[in-house]
Amino acid sequence: MRKKNSTQSLVRNLLKAHDGALRKKNIRDMIGLSGDRGYGRVNIAVCSLVKAGEIVKTGYGRYRWNQDVPESKYCKKQTVSWRFMWIRTKKNDPFTARKVHEMTGIGLYTVTRYIAFLLRTGHVEKVGTEKAFKTNAPLYLIMPDKMNADVPVMRKRRKTRDLDEKMGEARSLAASFFTTSDLKISTIQSLIETTKKLNQILDECRRIALSLRKNEGD
Repeated sequence: MRKKNSTQSLVRNLLKAHDGALRKKNIRDMIGLSGDRGYGRVNIAVCSLVKAGEIVKTGYGRYRWNQDVPESKYCKKQTVSWRFMWIRTKKNDPFTARKVHEMTGIGLYTVTRYIAFLLRTGHVEKVGTEKAFKTNAPLYLIMPDKMNADVPVMRKRRKTRDLDEKMGEARSLAASFFTTSDLKISTIQSLIETTKKLNQILDECRRIALSLRKNEGD
């Protein structure tokens, strides 16, 4: 449990309330510390907050509060996904995005985006393919030098957060059409209901997208 008046807490609260960026020396003075020892405490706190994605470096040794801090629920999904991938990699057992989705219960769209992020940042690598339905699904493993790394966190863009979530729902529902193999009346009726719900979600996506365009002045 984080101490209420820890250096990290003091640095976090200062930058959160401050407009603009500050140097470590300024941060040290403003939270009531002094000397090399005080600077060292601030340096450790700043490094931890940067790693957590709570503050960002803006250049010239200045740091500011990150206005786009990842939501705890969103981060938890990534942590669960990463843990599953870590276990599979430890066993040298490659995984697909769909396998992560099925075993963790996290939306396929969210998992797919997270793996794409991990590929871009060099945390995972493609090691082959696996037959999935009528296509080949990529197989992945975590890179050996990243096995002891902290959980990589992909931050959401605030402007498109609602749209991302709705599109994730839509993709998950659409995936049900490709996993249906029987022709029972009950199954067909279920797909009809799924289609209705899918249309509702896509209407919401269109509304959100139009609102974003309007706000951007397009």
